Amino acid sequence: MFITFSTVLKLMLYIHVNQYVVIGTFLWSGSVDYTIRVWDLSTGKCAATLSALGGGSGHTDAVTCMEYIPNMGGEPLIASGSADRTVKIWNPNGGALHHTCTHSSVVTALKAFRDTHGGNSRNFI
Repeated sequence: MFITFSTVLKLMLYIHVNQYVVIGTFLWSGSVDYTIRVWDLSTGKCAATLSALGGGSGHTDAVTCMEYIPNMGGEPLIASGSADRTVKIWNPNGGALHHTCTHSSVVTALKAFRDTHGGNSRNFI
């Protein structure tokens, strides 16, 4: 039996993915294992793992949701929500943590939108 690259990629993502966002040739996946992994879709390999282990800046509980934040005069960003009661904003170019917001309960959904009311144009989550 021959297993194709596509089958292997689907299996890896099935095992890891709780939520995901695709930007270009990279897929960002969040999981119940507390990590966010960045997959290179051209090779099918994990290019990076963002985690709180070893003093990292990742989540400390399951990643429950993710959202793409469009470019607003700068780089596009990615938001991840977690059962650890935080929303983390990431730069997709290199995976650097941009900002962390703490909430009073588990974060189960995110939605990015642009507010243009009053002449100001800003992104909100």
